[in-house]
Amino acid sequence: MNLALVIDRSGSMQGPKLREAKRCVVDLIQRMHSEDHVGLVQYDDQIDTILPLTPVDQVSGIIDVLVQGITANGGTDLHAGWLRGGEMLAPKAGKQSTCHTILLSDGQTNRGLTNPARICEQVSALAGAGVTTTTVGLGADFNEELMTAIAQAGHGSAHYGERAIDLAETFEAEIGLLSQLQWRNVEMSLSGESRHIELLNTYQHAGEGWRMPSVALGSECWALFRMPMREAIRLQAESASALKVNVRAVDANGQQFSFDGQLQSLPIVAPDVYLAELGHELVERRINELNAAMLQMEIRDAALKGDWLQVEQLLNRLETIGRHEPWIAASIAFTRQLMSERDERRMSKEMLYKSRKMNNRLSSTDEMMFSMHADLEEQAFLRRKSTEGRRSET
Repeated sequence: MNLALVIDRSGSMQGPKLREAKRCVVDLIQRMHSEDHVGLVQYDDQIDTILPLTPVDQVSGIIDVLVQGITANGGTDLHAGWLRGGEMLAPKAGKQSTCHTILLSDGQTNRGLTNPARICEQVSALAGAGVTTTTVGLGADFNEELMTAIAQAGHGSAHYGERAIDLAETFEAEIGLLSQLQWRNVEMSLSGESRHIELLNTYQHAGEGWRMPSVALGSECWALFRMPMREAIRLQAESASALKVNVRAVDANGQQFSFDGQLQSLPIVAPDVYLAELGHELVERRINELNAAMLQMEIRDAALKGDWLQVEQLLNRLETIGRHEPWIAASIAFTRQLMSERDERRMSKEMLYKSRKMNNRLSSTDEMMFSMHADLEEQAFLRRKSTEGRRSET
């Protein structure tokens, strides 16, 4: 693994945020394997390479001193900081090992290139060349739309920490995922006729299909499709299956694989028999998550408009879903707190990141119904947090 850590040291990072960020950087590097490579970039309105890409076994004796030299000062040239990290990794891209940038920011980009579309265009191009990007937003003042867009364009994860103490679990999740990757560059497409088949997740389009999350040991990615019943019956009669998919991915050794799968043939029954059938528990849970994700985005939009009556009505609908899904129910208390405080900035971030998580998350291969205690035993990148911007223990 080749990893570039790009750390915001602008003036707004002064104090606990920068202290915790530095501690997390040291801890993350200590969790890497000796054969991995790591680089470290700091940015404000100036960009400094603290550590060029270096084997981890050569860093252990100096990393504390290097990191403690990071001090807060200046503005925020987020793009140039990210670019320096990406350029550091580019010579290693296209080979068997993973090349990944982690970008941390607590503020608005206000120096250098600030146009989100142009930034994401460059991030996407570098991801296509083999250098992916994860973003970590910290506090109440960063641009969550830009940070999540960069993560999506960069084929990475988007994390959010509301307070300095929430950073540690974010870094734990990222190194846990990266160190156990089994499949990357995962893409899914439909085989055969698909005019009336709709993907309900918000996965990014990739050619004729969609880009899926990278998959680590013990995890799986998933997708939910919807089609008219008559169309399913017709396709099954014509081609023996209503849904056929192809999945392509690169394994940990850099080898490309392709897998084909199809929905098993379903019996055609009378309407009363169909209505009497119990739903599939896992499918019902996924439907609830995606319905909740849509409501969370509507709550975000209403909060940003200051329409708190609409927020209340949408929360009531979310609570209805929560009666059947404990994870959703567990998240509602904090959302109501944000509503009572009329805190549109924190509401905007919490709803955006929660919706994204419910739409596109990895799940454990043996995932059960949500239990806060049981989820704490999961690896950090698989946890279903009740509050997306806070550590699981709170």
